[in-house]
Amino acid sequence: MDYLGKDFISALNSAKERTPSDIFKDFIDGLIIISNSGTINEYIKSKADQYQYMAELANRSLLQRLDVLAEVYVTALVAGPLFIMVTLVVLQFFKPASTQALYMLIYVILPVATLLYLVILDTVGELSFNPKKGKVSSFSINLADIPEIESGLTKEKEEERSKKYRMYRQLSIIKDMLLNPYRTLRDEPRYTFFITVPAGLLYLTNLPEGIANRLSFSPQLNINFDHVSEGAIKLATTVDDYIIIFTIILLIPFIIFYEIKAWRIRQIDERMPDFLRNLSSMNDSGILLANSLKLIAESKMGILSKELMKLKEDLSWGTSTSRALMKLENSIRTASSSRIIHIL
Repeated sequence: MDYLGKDFISALNSAKERTPSDIFKDFIDGLIIISNSGTINEYIKSKADQYQYMAELANRSLLQRLDVLAEVYVTALVAGPLFIMVTLVVLQFFKPASTQALYMLIYVILPVATLLYLVILDTVGELSFNPKKGKVSSFSINLADIPEIESGLTKEKEEERSKKYRMYRQLSIIKDMLLNPYRTLRDEPRYTFFITVPAGLLYLTNLPEGIANRLSFSPQLNINFDHVSEGAIKLATTVDDYIIIFTIILLIPFIIFYEIKAWRIRQIDERMPDFLRNLSSMNDSGILLANSLKLIAESKMGILSKELMKLKEDLSWGTSTSRALMKLENSIRTASSSRIIHIL
């Protein structure tokens, strides 16, 4: 509406065509219908209550499914295998052939069953934080609809300036990654693999020569454990230790930064309602938006306090409110905060 000059109804129709959410499409359809009746506030309030009720039902259903899956996991993958292992160990005294079944249970059945259980969990729903939610999806804009502003430069100089700008942006990103490695890994935990994969491979290169020489890979699949020698078992257990340590080196840093990112986003999302509530109360008192943001920055807002203090400093130095909010959005980088700041 501000940049393309569209009216309210046209902007809603564009948003309806752009959004992938059926619920949001339904909301926009109703908003278009009642836009001329003057009851928009009542419509939004009723829809908010409806969607909140739907979310509560969905969460309740998800918790019930998780309860069932948890019982299945404890029964089938914890208590059941333990009982079978104890039984096989006891039978080992009477029938040595039961060792093969024990190996099959430990090295084949349990890993495959665990993977299948993870697949089932993934199909149930979104059970954990999804990093993709932290990204705000962009949409295409027809640049031909935006009036072009003449810069007074020739085409060659414009292209040269564009190349310099792109180069500056790339150098700025690299500089930020090098000077703020913690923030880079916190925002993108997958970057830890650039460090952990070489470290893990370096660890594997330090295998003892005796183990490295004895390792041999055969394309034939043989699951018969009757003729496995004691030396082969010791070799397998030793190599297994190296593989586990390699996996730990590979995944532990990623898991740590992944959880840090998830915790940070949860904390920000929990503080956003308080931030909006304080901002709304100050707005009702007639305080300007910029002054309201400065006052809120001085209050205790938890994890948002540091970012709001930066916002206050930007406003104190004469930065426009919209520009300061854009910098706040780039600093926080969560889906909910991006939507809220766009509205502000």
